[in-house]
Amino acid sequence: MKVVGLMAARNEEWCISLTLRAALMWCDAIVVGLHACTDRTGDIVTEIIHECDEDKHYGKVAWVEYSGGTWEEMAHRQGMLGRAREIRTLGGEGMKTGLIHERPLSHHQNPSMAAKPKNAKAL
Repeated sequence: MKVVGLMAARNEEWCISLTLRAALMWCDAIVVGLHACTDRTGDIVTEIIHECDEDKHYGKVAWVEYSGGTWEEMAHRQGMLGRAREIRTLGGEGMKTGLIHERPLSHHQNPSMAAKPKNAKAL
């Protein structure tokens, strides 16, 4: 059994680094839902993804980005849960190859909601 955490974030530049690193100490993986961030939140999440990869902890952090100012709680929650189910289903193979964070989640209602975090580096 894997513990996959879900973390919704909007303009959390001030605390996302510490919060995400603390949660990674007890979660097998974390899905971060970035909601219309206008600060460096997406960049910080991307940095942590690369740190995990350098330490051979591939796929410990996945992200889903939602643009637009409206928080559609049910749709966003389902998007994060869907990504968490992918992590659970892929198991060790997905974690080793980094398949989890290489492709954005396609949102069933609005594909534009699955864009990469700002300034994310291509893998």
